[in-house]
Amino acid sequence: MGRQQARNIAPDGAFPVLPAGMQRSDVKKLLRAVRPALGFRAARIEALCNLVELTRPGDWIDPGVEPVCYMTQIECAGICDKTPRAMRDDENAWIKAGLVNKTTAANGSRGCFCDGRLKQGISFSPLIAMVPALVAMKKQLEADRTERTLMRRKISAARRIFKAALLQLVTVAPEHPEAATLMQEWAALPRRYDGLSAAELSHQLKAVDGLTHKVLALLDLQSQTSGRAEADFRPYIQDTKEDTFVVCNGSSVDLRPSRKRDDGKPSEVAPAGPPSCREKNDGAGSRGHKPELLE
Repeated sequence: MGRQQARNIAPDGAFPVLPAGMQRSDVKKLLRAVRPALGFRAARIEALCNLVELTRPGDWIDPGVEPVCYMTQIECAGICDKTPRAMRDDENAWIKAGLVNKTTAANGSRGCFCDGRLKQGISFSPLIAMVPALVAMKKQLEADRTERTLMRRKISAARRIFKAALLQLVTVAPEHPEAATLMQEWAALPRRYDGLSAAELSHQLKAVDGLTHKVLALLDLQSQTSGRAEADFRPYIQDTKEDTFVVCNGSSVDLRPSRKRDDGKPSEVAPAGPPSCREKNDGAGSRGHKPELLE
């Protein structure tokens, strides 16, 4: 008997068991969940789950028993609706991934011998030992899936803003030199993002966000040059002009930069200006900046 065959005959406590609370059915759910990370087609994972189903549930939690599918390769192929060659390819892929071991007799036969003390076939002890790593893999896949969903929603929101702003720009400035380029950028954006990784989605979000800020800045500039603000879009360019105030001087209105107030002393200069000037009519010129001090 070879070394591979002897591994099926071991003292009590030699075989790995599932973590507390897990059963054989949980292993099948776990395999289906981590299939993308394993790189297997759905049919290959389903075939593995079919062979798992051929073992006894108690063997997965008993350290003295190794769960083994000891049916022949032809029988397994029939159960999985595969050709023997396809079944052999699946078994080799599982072995390469470290999910199973295959133990056979010298002539390649499989079976259960000595009242179950020796089982030759597909051993699932490696799969049981990998369960903690597979659980961690599942959590990582779920986190990545959540992150991709979040990124897709952010891209969708940015696209809506970009589209609305671009239509606004084309409406108010159809001859703008940037309008045609931005329309081409819009047409070049992917229509769907389902198959993209988190890194690819992040790159797409930065691209759409950059285009959105660009067209909004153009709208702000357009609103300033046209003298009217565009509705529904908050300005992104800060107004840095000096504050101004109106001075009644003669018959005209002058806009001058604001400056600090004087020392607060009452003015001794009589108000100048036409009769319509409010300063002269109110007598504010003779009362200075603090009229309450003279009352």
